[in-house]
Amino acid sequence: MTKVTKSTTTSTSNPPTQKVILKPEAELHLLVGSSYGEGKTESPYGHTAVYIKLKGKDYIYDFGRYGKTKPESIGPFTLEGSNSPRGEGVLRVWDDFQAYIADENRQGLGTAKSRTTYAYGYRIFDSQAINVLNYYNKLIENSRPFQARAHFKSYILAQDYFALAPNCTTQSLEATKKAIPSMAKTGY
Repeated sequence: MTKVTKSTTTSTSNPPTQKVILKPEAELHLLVGSSYGEGKTESPYGHTAVYIKLKGKDYIYDFGRYGKTKPESIGPFTLEGSNSPRGEGVLRVWDDFQAYIADENRQGLGTAKSRTTYAYGYRIFDSQAINVLNYYNKLIENSRPFQARAHFKSYILAQDYFALAPNCTTQSLEATKKAIPSMAKTGY
């Protein structure tokens, strides 16, 4: 990281000072994917993930119901299998943005509606990016390994996934607040 400095000498008895111009080098992106598919293969839900770019490395954190589903009773009805809003909370940690986005773009392929992902990006300081990485590392400390693939490792978290929370969006916002506390204000 190159620091740009500018020296300013004052006419008072104060010694010379240096002004350091700070420039954020890291990036934080909220990745928001659309619903996809049609008919029996339709997924009416979107998806949210966090992408950190730090010192030339990609870190994509993708939380979802990628493991076993769990039955959910709502009144006299019980939702099971892919219809259930509850399941093991699985965190996939990707090391390559292109691999992640290619996987997302495959969702709904061959139907009238494939997934589209939008990125909302912010320049942040390295220390802010590290706060997000540390948030996820703490979740991983209390997890169990699930799968390892070419560009991601996944972990079953202690916390289950539930469609109304905790879900991909609520967890992404919690992580984002570690870098930008005002990102997800409540009460609106």
